[in-house]
Amino acid sequence: MGFWINLLTSRIFISVIVALVLAQAGKVLVLSVKKRRFDASLMARTGGMPSSHTAVVVALTASIYYQEGVSALAIAAGTFAVIVVHDALTLRRAVGFQSEAINKIIKKMRVDYKRKLRELLGHNFTEVLIGGLLGYIVAYAVYSL
Repeated sequence: MGFWINLLTSRIFISVIVALVLAQAGKVLVLSVKKRRFDASLMARTGGMPSSHTAVVVALTASIYYQEGVSALAIAAGTFAVIVVHDALTLRRAVGFQSEAINKIIKKMRVDYKRKLRELLGHNFTEVLIGGLLGYIVAYAVYSL
């Protein structure tokens, strides 16, 4: 029981969970306004505004820094954050572009393929920037209370 209480009351854990929920809820809000219809299933999707991956790793890194200062763990978390953000901006974004191209080819060739590839995988710079700001603001707020 002590483990669960420690976990659920940890400001690091709270920062990460709040950043994740707010980023995913923001994604639902932004896409619902764009498409003019509410779609709660977007809570479980990747890609879009803001980047929840970035919000989570920035909240994690900032929280560890606020709790421990400059430490090996904070530097490791920062390194992890850089890798995740780089992946969101490059690799996952490229896969999204490739999925879009493949879907167009399949449609043009009229291939009988039942499942459309997901195109919204990576992020642009603005989506990552907003996710990072969100993650930092959440960690700051949690550690300021």
